[in-house]
Amino acid sequence: MIDDRLLTDKDDESFQTVFDTKVEGASALLETVAELDPRPSFVSLFGSISAVLGNRGQTDYAAANDAMEVIRSALGAAVRHPRRDRPLGTVGARAGARGGMVSEALARDFQRRGIPMIDPAEGTAALLRELAYGPAAVRSVIYSASLW
Repeated sequence: MIDDRLLTDKDDESFQTVFDTKVEGASALLETVAELDPRPSFVSLFGSISAVLGNRGQTDYAAANDAMEVIRSALGAAVRHPRRDRPLGTVGARAGARGGMVSEALARDFQRRGIPMIDPAEGTAALLRELAYGPAAVRSVIYSASLW
């Protein structure tokens, strides 16, 4: 859900629509997974770099992605990775120019700020590598096309 506006121009309904779409969806997933028998081996929640760096007009989206870490913590009690007995955490990834939530204008803004996009195939490979080989002590994964 995208409804980009400066905070001074954003009303409560606009904020809640964007925030709730991501947070309530993840919360519904948490509730469903907790009731499954058998429980799935893993669940991935996809966050956004906007939770860390922010984007102009996306206070609601940034807040929702930040909330994903809280939801991930709760989800950890419901899902355990069979090999490591740990949940897979939130995966923060930027969508590529070929899809996702990154509009052309936002892609240009990222480029201006020196923030490269993740290629979708590379992002998929990174997720699969984390599932197969990620260290047991890691609770969240941030995958970035940049070196920061």
